[in-house]
Amino acid sequence: MSRNKRSNQICVSSEDDVAKEDDDVFLNEAFGFFARRAHRRQLSPPQIETTSKYFGCKRQRLQPGAEQTSRMPTPCQTLLSISQTTQPIVSPLLRPSQVNPESTSGMVPVSALPPEFATAYSFSHFNKLQSACFADLFATNANLVVSAPTASGKTVLMEIALCRLFQSHASRKCYKALYLAPLKALCAEKAADWGARFRLAGLHCAEATSDNDLGADVDVSRLTHMLQEAQIVCATPEKWMSLIRGSDSNLSILNTIELVLIDECHMVGTSRGAFLELSVSAIRMQNRQARIIAVSATIGNIGDISQWLCIYNNRGPEPHTTPAKTLIFGDEYRPVPLSKIVLGFECKAAYYKFQRSFDYKLPGIINSHCSGQQVLVFCSTRGSAQDLCRFLTHNIGQLVHRPAPIHLTAAFTNQLLNGSVPLGIAFHHSGLSAEDRSRIEQLFSSRSVKILCSTSTLGVGINLPASTVIIKGTKGYTDSGYEEYLSSEVLQFIGRAGRPQFGANGKAIILTETSQVGFYRSLVTGQDILESSLLAQVPRAIMHGIYKCDFLTINDAAKWLQFSFLAVRINKNPAIYGISVKHSNTDAESLCKDIVSKELHCLCQAGMISFTNHVYNTTALGECVAKHNVDPIPMADILANLPQSPSYYQVDKKAC
Repeated sequence: MSRNKRSNQICVSSEDDVAKEDDDVFLNEAFGFFARRAHRRQLSPPQIETTSKYFGCKRQRLQPGAEQTSRMPTPCQTLLSISQTTQPIVSPLLRPSQVNPESTSGMVPVSALPPEFATAYSFSHFNKLQSACFADLFATNANLVVSAPTASGKTVLMEIALCRLFQSHASRKCYKALYLAPLKALCAEKAADWGARFRLAGLHCAEATSDNDLGADVDVSRLTHMLQEAQIVCATPEKWMSLIRGSDSNLSILNTIELVLIDECHMVGTSRGAFLELSVSAIRMQNRQARIIAVSATIGNIGDISQWLCIYNNRGPEPHTTPAKTLIFGDEYRPVPLSKIVLGFECKAAYYKFQRSFDYKLPGIINSHCSGQQVLVFCSTRGSAQDLCRFLTHNIGQLVHRPAPIHLTAAFTNQLLNGSVPLGIAFHHSGLSAEDRSRIEQLFSSRSVKILCSTSTLGVGINLPASTVIIKGTKGYTDSGYEEYLSSEVLQFIGRAGRPQFGANGKAIILTETSQVGFYRSLVTGQDILESSLLAQVPRAIMHGIYKCDFLTINDAAKWLQFSFLAVRINKNPAIYGISVKHSNTDAESLCKDIVSKELHCLCQAGMISFTNHVYNTTALGECVAKHNVDPIPMADILANLPQSPSYYQVDKKAC
């Protein structure tokens, strides 16, 4: 790591400091189970033979306590009590097969899938990461957490799990899979893509985001019907919780969810992560055996995610849990190595002026880091993207490597583009006409446009990679003003950098405030420690649970809280959750009960719930609050201050 005193520059690049691991995977148990259960999944013997052939495995029966002889650890079979502190199963940092990158040796062919699913792929073999995970995804029903860099092929991992679930025709009629992602664009992209590619397999997809919620009763009814008919539901956590809280018919869908796919799982550490916890908890309260596949960027406490998404086993005298298996892949699994650079600057003015000041620094940054390669610059607003495009066009003489001139065959609707595109510079945002956007995308894809200034529209959904990505400021403009991008958004932006067609290396450059350098350094190097944000949502969740009669006693509510990521982290960092030092060594189960007890008391004091005959019930006020999904704590504060406020008559008189 090097630091430049003038710009507080921190350069972060991947370190190759892990032990070399053989890429052979011990699959004896997995395929033994696969063969024994083939008749239940309606797989033909040739298919089983084809799948097993590519791993060359011989079935061996492990005796209890026997030592694994494989060179790569497999899931520990030890079952731990729920009340005990469990240790996640973490495979060491996996290294790619030592083969020619262009060779398919050691890679799993797509033909290992059932024919109706194999036709959905345009390539013949899965890549190194996908091949390493194939057995865990397709030959078992175990929960799996995969940590890997962007652009390494994580989406296909979720698709393999879908093939596992829906490989029999019977399962397509009875079960559903739920895909959860933090961004509406991701949900829309997956719903459209999977709906088209898996149509031959008889699978239908439904999108559930705020974009397809039109408000009218008939539209809500239509959306409910779509969810019931679909085999794959793609939703944001917020929309999913709104759906199952708002309708009993939607709530019944929970019983059919057999597979949960969590994309960008590291979002659980953001302010919106509480809704992801609530979504997972709601499903697991109904079906503890639902399989969970989570994919995440590299983070510092991926083991806590595995512990949260544990496997429940009801066999034996007491219930047990086993942490989900964890596979961690390094940056070498990206198509090309990616260097990440964080540049920090002092913010001495309003943020919009601070971001504008980056325009003057960008020519020098492009000269230093881009060497004539394509550059994608992410800007916070449409105006910011246009202003930067205009600035670079007027100051193109500052660029050492000037883009080659472009001859326009037709004029753009936007006049600024007519002046900038011939110089190889353009901008892109949703405010452009569809025709202008399409032409810009084509010109950038063909490498005619060398510098593209864009809003987040190119960060997700539209896949236009570049050799170098520059994030011009880490705050986006919202209805509340400038706010830090979600970590998942920043990682999505970074993921657009570096592809084999652009050269042997890619670069991602983050421009931010000096005070944020440490955070983004941790984020891009995978050292970020995720914490839960569920605590603020506990009162609303308890209120709704009592309203739906899911929670009748304090033990019911405490049991629900134990399904959360909060229950995992509360013991490890008690201070940020308001746990005093004297209680920091208390087990998670007792801490969850204490939290629930405190919130129940507050709700009783606010007149939202009552406690009679050892059972909690909602009052008329509480029922209204829960029905309309209102946060009870702010509502209680409003009601508490009403007596001191002017009467409606007085307010009306003053307004006149």
